[in-house]
Amino acid sequence: IIVGMGFRPQPRVDDNLILVSNDPDQQARIASSLRLYRDVYLVQSNDAKTENCTAEEPASELPESTACLFNWFHIVNTDNHPCSDNNMYGFKKEQPCVLVKLNKVYGWTPLAGHLPENIQELRGIRTQEPRGGRSKKPGPVSDVYITCDGTNPADRDVLSDIVYYSVDKPSGSTKYGAIPNYYFPYRNARDHVQPFVLVQFKNLPIDRLISVTCKVWAPNIEHDARAMRGMTSFQLYRTHPNEKADNNDD
Repeated sequence: IIVGMGFRPQPRVDDNLILVSNDPDQQARIASSLRLYRDVYLVQSNDAKTENCTAEEPASELPESTACLFNWFHIVNTDNHPCSDNNMYGFKKEQPCVLVKLNKVYGWTPLAGHLPENIQELRGIRTQEPRGGRSKKPGPVSDVYITCDGTNPADRDVLSDIVYYSVDKPSGSTKYGAIPNYYFPYRNARDHVQPFVLVQFKNLPIDRLISVTCKVWAPNIEHDARAMRGMTSFQLYRTHPNEKADNNDD
């Protein structure tokens, strides 16, 4: 099974550029794009057919057509959250929050197995392999992890301050975003909200195009850059058009 990813805001379907600007009109435009997506796909109404999912009662145990209780407000849980509507999803302070999500894959769930070494190190749980190679014991079922970085070395050099907001840690983590395994699998419930994390990019340089690649990690996820399996890419460009206009007036 191929696990794909996507990102928002994406004002135009054929364009992966996210413009970060000090122009209030541009900020309002891109915020409205993300707000519209949130309101259509990421909220659950009071009469939604949902149940609380936990490690003891995972999504796989839900009655038919019932979804896990999970939506935007489980992550953005206060009006002053860095990615809140009040803060224009970070664009107001030119510290954009990009929503990174897994695409819907019917029936897919993370398996037990060994997490990639980079995630083990970030979690501080890296263990030495026994003599003779990898342990045959698979361990518990894995959660799903999301990380983002510059696509190329030059991008990585200037992309230093990233914060991940997830249901696992709504207050933010500088290491990764995590989606608990009990939110899977997706089974076509009408009120289902596809699991996502919010990735905030701070201290972006001005007038520098940055390519970003985000990847999803679990033992049974493959990465293929050519086919964009297990990953998604977008570009960030921070600009100050108002200052340029002021300078031209001098």
